[in-house]
Amino acid sequence: MNKIDKFIFVLCLLLIISATTKAQVNGTNIMEYQFGELPTDTSAISTVYDRSIVNYAHNSFKGSVTLEQFHTPFETRNYLKVNQYSLQYSSTSLEVKIGNFYETIGRGLLLRSYETPGAILEDLSYRSRHYFHRDILGISTKLRLKNFTTKLLYGRPLNYVFPPTQT
Repeated sequence: MNKIDKFIFVLCLLLIISATTKAQVNGTNIMEYQFGELPTDTSAISTVYDRSIVNYAHNSFKGSVTLEQFHTPFETRNYLKVNQYSLQYSSTSLEVKIGNFYETIGRGLLLRSYETPGAILEDLSYRSRHYFHRDILGISTKLRLKNFTTKLLYGRPLNYVFPPTQT
């Protein structure tokens, strides 16, 4: 089963579960259409970039999936992929995040991950677009007791400098 099939399966499963329970499903989308020619080209082309986010919340659980796609007449620049996914559990004393998440340690000198809303990058050398964010892929747990709080992180920071068409 490829990533798109998994995304559709999870979305349908969440919709079925939310129909029988009291849950919240919401989503956001950003799309950009561009038509024109580059100074070095002789003909105009059209491109479409789209980023869709689906969020699910039920009691102490939250889930999120992000689908990103870019289409142009050049096949080597096109992509359609699930680039972020997360599952989170929160209670008064425990918080667990699995998948892609944002985290800052201290004032950001040791670790800083973030999202710049609405920022679409276009790489001139690869001629494709992608969304700008720096996140972590892994697991985060936070335990809060009366006068004690501890946080454990495991994962790898992801820096999306290159477009998704590059490995």
